[in-house]
Amino acid sequence: MIQERREKAGQVLKTGLHIDYLSFVTAGEPILDIHLGKEIQSLKPLGIEIAVIHNGSLLWQEAVR
Repeated sequence: MIQERREKAGQVLKTGLHIDYLSFVTAGEPILDIHLGKEIQSLKPLGIEIAVIHNGSLLWQEAVR
């Protein structure tokens, strides 16, 4: 799935369009996804800002921050 996201973003950028943000939004709490950090790190080289939309209920945990 990570490779698919990289490819899609690359396709959009090649058209000359600008991507403001890549965002992660889930039906549950995205910061509970054990692979979220790996996915974000793999997308950072694209040079596009990344946003994680979450409910903030776990931000009190230092490990989550």
